[in-house]
Amino acid sequence: MRQTGLALVFAFLLGLAAAPACAQPVPSFECAKARSATEKTICDDFSLSWQDQQLNRLYGDVRQLLAESARTALRDEQRAWVGKRNACGGNGDCIGQLSRQRLQALSAQVNPRTLTGSFSYAEKGLAGDMTLVEFPGKRASGYIATVNTSTTHSCTVDMAGLTVDGQTLTWNDPEESDGQHCRVDITIGPGGAVVAANTCRSWCGMSGTFEGRYKRR
Repeated sequence: MRQTGLALVFAFLLGLAAAPACAQPVPSFECAKARSATEKTICDDFSLSWQDQQLNRLYGDVRQLLAESARTALRDEQRAWVGKRNACGGNGDCIGQLSRQRLQALSAQVNPRTLTGSFSYAEKGLAGDMTLVEFPGKRASGYIATVNTSTTHSCTVDMAGLTVDGQTLTWNDPEESDGQHCRVDITIGPGGAVVAANTCRSWCGMSGTFEGRYKRR
């Protein structure tokens, strides 16, 4: 499997066919040593593992920007949040909601008008969601999971190394696919975002897509 910052998995949800799965994101703890219901749920879910990975990275980045006294307050705040998240037990929806809220809160400490947020797919016949995380230094990561409700084809997009220019996030695939480089542009606007892709069809298959309009949750 290709090791790139963008990994797209094209699969039949009904189990008729599937492409090789991309590597599971590594959360902030060792899944082999996971004991609590919360940790096990995170390890078993790609999206939750991705969010935990981004949280760990963003927390470290924000901490480095703060004065020593403020770091202590941030640490205590993070510990309190972890306790609240762990109270979710194995409820993945609860874990995901709290994780997205925490990502938003951490990002806002760097940029009050942060692009970090959760979005739902707004195109007819397509369902799914997108999570964006903005880091210091005009950097970002993104995760998209969509499904074509008429063909039951899904598409998962894990983007690392997005660049930020105003309200636009851009990812350029450093590797070629069929002699071309995939490019993804995400433009944030009032109430949502528009995702455009250029020469990315081979990543998602003929019946899977992630392009279109997303509403901010």
